[in-house]
Amino acid sequence: MTSKLALFAALTILLIVPSLGLCQYPTPFNDGDIAPDFTVQNLDEEWVSLSDWSGKIVVMDMWATWCGPCVAAVGILENDIWQVYKDRGLVVWGVDISPNRDTLAKIKDFAEQQGLTYPLALDVNYETQPYSSGYVPTMYIIDRKGVVRYGEVGFNKTAVISKIEELLEEDPVGPSFDLKINKMDVTPYVPGDFMNISADVTNPGDALPVNIFIAVEIFDEFFFWPSYSSMMTPTPYTLPDSLVLLNYMLESIAIQEGWPPIGDYTWYGVLASPLDGEWITEPSIVQCSVGVATP
Repeated sequence: MTSKLALFAALTILLIVPSLGLCQYPTPFNDGDIAPDFTVQNLDEEWVSLSDWSGKIVVMDMWATWCGPCVAAVGILENDIWQVYKDRGLVVWGVDISPNRDTLAKIKDFAEQQGLTYPLALDVNYETQPYSSGYVPTMYIIDRKGVVRYGEVGFNKTAVISKIEELLEEDPVGPSFDLKINKMDVTPYVPGDFMNISADVTNPGDALPVNIFIAVEIFDEFFFWPSYSSMMTPTPYTLPDSLVLLNYMLESIAIQEGWPPIGDYTWYGVLASPLDGEWITEPSIVQCSVGVATP
């Protein structure tokens, strides 16, 4: 561990009471600063980044399992913030910044004991160092454009909820549709793999009939899901009734020898009005590739 990382690790052993605020213990950011991206490990041992939450309001709790004020805050974050606002384009993200004392297994046990359902992660490589105030918990609220809008050493429930309501009012969110292809932008699909297609969908308002258009571009020609013909065949859904289906999996395509052909593919997905065909969301674009199996 470098001396810089050692210093950061040492800083994370400090803790404060939840009532302390910015005026006494400032955070490294001002309102309006761009939030630096970082990558940490979630409870499934997958690498996740702050940028993965782009388009959502992020209430980011930098905490540790051994911190008393942190433990006092998690129940409020779960019940009064996550459960209240999660369907309105907000995510609560608990990032444990104490890998010197915590493990993923320990965090999992803690989450089960506390009944936590919001996403949790462990900063195993101290990548959150730019956010360090020297104390836990430290709270940030980041808007849908990736801008820091609130920072606080400790946790003030009233102030956090007030800022959430302010952001929801100034930038009301409509339905969103983000196409997801597993293994995207990582390694080519090879024979024996399955290309799993799903969508991350939100709908904060009332029930909404939509048409889903999904197309894949192969060698400058477009083919449309679900029949993969050259004709557009929209699939009707009603949101939010279909959210579970869409967030789980739309289709799983087996990669076989010779099909799909070796090359790069671009997928497009959009929600449209079934009445006039107008787009309800901007197109979601994902790129992937198909290669050959390693001997």
